[in-house]
Amino acid sequence: TLPARVYTPGTTFAYSNYGTVLAGYIVERVSGERFEAYITDHILTPLAMTRSSATQPLPPELMVDLSRGYHYRNGQYAPVDFEWIAGAPAAPIRTTAADMAKFMIAHLNGGAYGDGRILQSETAASMHQMHFVHDPRLNGIGYGFMVSEQNGQTIAWHTGGSAHFNTMLALVPAENIGFFLSYNTPVADLYQPLVSFVDHFYPAVPVETAEPPADTAQRIAALSGSYVSSRVAYDSPQKLATWLAESLTVRSGPDNTLLVGPRTYTEIEPGLFRQVDGPRLLTHRTDEQGRVAQLFFGQFAYFKVPAYQTAGSQLLMAAGSLLLLLTAGPIWLVDWFVRRRRGGVRPGRWAQWARWTAVGFGLFNAALLGWFVVSLLGFAESFVFPAAPTTMLTWLWWINIPAVLALLLFTVLAWREQGWGTLWRIHYTLVMLAAVLFVAFLVNWNLLAGI
Repeated sequence: TLPARVYTPGTTFAYSNYGTVLAGYIVERVSGERFEAYITDHILTPLAMTRSSATQPLPPELMVDLSRGYHYRNGQYAPVDFEWIAGAPAAPIRTTAADMAKFMIAHLNGGAYGDGRILQSETAASMHQMHFVHDPRLNGIGYGFMVSEQNGQTIAWHTGGSAHFNTMLALVPAENIGFFLSYNTPVADLYQPLVSFVDHFYPAVPVETAEPPADTAQRIAALSGSYVSSRVAYDSPQKLATWLAESLTVRSGPDNTLLVGPRTYTEIEPGLFRQVDGPRLLTHRTDEQGRVAQLFFGQFAYFKVPAYQTAGSQLLMAAGSLLLLLTAGPIWLVDWFVRRRRGGVRPGRWAQWARWTAVGFGLFNAALLGWFVVSLLGFAESFVFPAAPTTMLTWLWWINIPAVLALLLFTVLAWREQGWGTLWRIHYTLVMLAAVLFVAFLVNWNLLAGI
């Protein structure tokens, strides 16, 4: 399914595996070859990358030498099985440092390695150049590469990541340098080794640190808040997962500094911030009312969102709604026990139906939400979105619509008919409102099929 376009072309960079997969599909249609075969015939073979493959699973002769990935659990690293990555054009090839050296040499040598050629020299040069920036003072995007400036050097780079492997490839074309680094475990900062490498061999000219502008505190206050990445989903059930994974908190720090996640920035000119212990620059864009709307650092864009719209806040609202719904069972069970002991009047049939509908709504949705969360945890491990169970869930959640209508009807009856005390009526009204909020949560995160 073609996703909706959410940004005007040429305005916002949104890193997208879908875009890469779509480009790979076009290669297949034009060439008449499967993408994996095309990569083998037109890149790996011409460059003599004999220890590399784009197929899943790997050929047996390569599988025996494949590194295991490791996940840190219970204080130690535990090996994991072979990672299957959906969407071959966006999936990693399995390779060696020696083979990647051949690939980097080809890029630095105008697309050629030995007798093999994979690019025209003009194409290779164009891939390493900057073609889009959010702000001319920041780093930008080339063709297939991020392009950064550090210490007077232009660096074309890209990372590769899965649940258990993290890789960095970088080129410094002017110096004929290629840099390749790969881990078989999660790492805290994949970029720092490259930054340190450039700082060591191409040290920056010392710049006197300027005092922040006098009105820095006002801009820091305006920038503080919650943000989501431009790469989040908007029109699919993946929306919740991406908003959870791609959120960012910005807040003020000591001495007029700006804290962006784990990094600290200081303002070097009005609206432009520099990382205190690194080369990254940060700026922003305002809307028509002059309010901060977007945050840019490096190549990446983030959109400011109200705190109540963040995935975390919305999940808390959903959890609170379910918790209130689940209180119905224990409270009414106590009421039933007390009435039986004291010989009180039992609720009428419609009142019993009202209570059981509320209890069933809470249990049903708690079970489905738990199922969804477990599916998302698997997504984080495999990078394969659980499309089949999610589709089933989005249809099962439609049962909530007649259930909510029934709760609304029972709430009206509770206030009109005799036999319900004021406290019971208030409690049931709150239960009904909790159900409505939960359905609103499902609609907002595209968890009702067809909406």
